[in-house]
Amino acid sequence: MTYQPKDMERASNVLKSAIEVCNAYRRKTSIAESLGRMVKKADYDAYTEEEVHAELAYAECLQLKAVLTFTEDETLMSFVKGGMKLRSCFQSYK
Repeated sequence: MTYQPKDMERASNVLKSAIEVCNAYRRKTSIAESLGRMVKKADYDAYTEEEVHAELAYAECLQLKAVLTFTEDETLMSFVKGGMKLRSCFQSYK
């Protein structure tokens, strides 16, 4: 990885497209299911192997996106955005 702005922008675009692909294969949930996840854990036994793999790939993409956010810009706002992405990544792994 280089710190050239052109390369970082290209990496960001590649990660965005990878996240879109992962979202296409992830399980679609309703609002009620999303709220229910706050109370209890998701039942991954009900997921297909493809959906579980998409969740894992999504979490990894979010982790890379967070690292890229930290290195791209050194402002306080980018650290907050990176932290939020890391939290989302951790929730997906969890």
